[in-house]
Amino acid sequence: MHDQNNFRELIRTAVRCAGACLLFLPLYACSIGNALQDGIQTTQKQETIQHDSPQDNLKLGMRYQKMGRVELSRAALLRAIEQDPEGKIGAAARSFLRARIPVKTVAVEAEQRNIVGVNQRINGEWKAARKTFSDLIRDYPDFEWAYGNFALLAIDENKLDEAQQLLQRALKINPNYANGWIYMGQVMRALKRQAEADACEKKARQLTSF
Repeated sequence: MHDQNNFRELIRTAVRCAGACLLFLPLYACSIGNALQDGIQTTQKQETIQHDSPQDNLKLGMRYQKMGRVELSRAALLRAIEQDPEGKIGAAARSFLRARIPVKTVAVEAEQRNIVGVNQRINGEWKAARKTFSDLIRDYPDFEWAYGNFALLAIDENKLDEAQQLLQRALKINPNYANGWIYMGQVMRALKRQAEADACEKKARQLTSF
């Protein structure tokens, strides 16, 4: 129960912060399960990273995921799995890929527009962010991160019904979308639907326990 309460408080705090504290994280500061929005633009110059081991590729995949670079992350994670198919690193890469990376291939343009929307939301440009995400899901209807980030914006605006609908669409695209379950738990909690919130948070923990 103590762990569950801590988990709930962590999620509440992280969603309230809405990524403001994550925006300036250095590239080396990524860890599994700590990204509570999908696609954070970094102001740092991209570094050249050596990736000649499964662990290096796992870390690289996590870094790219934090930056919103979906396909670069996917490629690094798949290399880690290929290098360590039966080991712990390969298993962790496989789980991270399942829970944190979109289920379908994402175009570079969609990645970039998602990053724009995330930063607009962080900076309080909600009207611009709403248009960015609305256009993004129109043009790339299978990109679950766009729905998730749009839902976070709707939560900010206290439009909980809209947020729920967006998350239902995201989770239909990818039932293993961990952040989608986290966000849905927040919506259910705000709607006083405690049992459903608990179930969403449990699902998120199961997906990110690696």
